[in-house]
Amino acid sequence: MFNSYQNMTIGNLFDKQLKRFPNHVVQIFEDGKRQTYNQLNDRANRLANGLIRLGIKKGDFVAFYAMNCLEYMEFHLATARIGVVAVLLNCFMPKERIAYMLEMSA
Repeated sequence: MFNSYQNMTIGNLFDKQLKRFPNHVVQIFEDGKRQTYNQLNDRANRLANGLIRLGIKKGDFVAFYAMNCLEYMEFHLATARIGVVAVLLNCFMPKERIAYMLEMSA
């Protein structure tokens, strides 16, 4: 069973679910905001294209610093699509941890 997933990426897995359930809700945030596979796909693709226009390329490290939000998944999917290493930072992390993570990803 594991062998069938060896070449599966986050992007491949998401695309497979997108084709099967385009209008199903994929995320529900604590404030009740919902997002379908189609909506997540659209926003992630727009973000990926924006990152590319900024000169971000495969293998680069890009940090995302925010509170818990729906955009975390959009960022994660966008960076996975273009082969960027996502460095997810949360504003509730201690500043020493944030500094360490940024230093290790430089």
